Amino acid sequence: MMTTAMPPRPGRTLLGREIRASNDDPEALGEAWAGFFERGATAGIPGRLDEDVYAVYSDYAGDETQPYTYFIGCEVEADAPVPARMVSRILPDAKFEVFVSEGKQPAALMQTWAEIHAANLDRSFEMDYEVHLAKQANRVLIYIGVK
Repeated sequence: MMTTAMPPRPGRTLLGREIRASNDDPEALGEAWAGFFERGATAGIPGRLDEDVYAVYSDYAGDETQPYTYFIGCEVEADAPVPARMVSRILPDAKFEVFVSEGKQPAALMQTWAEIHAANLDRSFEMDYEVHLAKQANRVLIYIGVK
């Protein structure tokens, strides 16, 4: 379901880990999440502002059928230190369409992404991201960058 009720807040600083991924290899995304939780998930991220988890898709080699960089992390204080093997990301001031995925996860999230891929959006393929809401376990906000 698409909504515009929750605009993104640009300039958020995120801290976490990233991999190079592709939609042709969904297991890599699952392994990234498993690794994130095996490392203590949010507890190992200094300067964390809350327990929400961000999954960021960026550095697309083309469209959604091409490789991209996949980041998992949390919003942190702007001056939070960056530990070894972690990276910092800044959410850009950009135009996004916002989708809400509600229901049993990750099945609902996969269904919402299928709807996004089938939608006639003029995507920018610069950055998309999900916000996995800690206080609403079965609700994920998906921000799709558009032109």
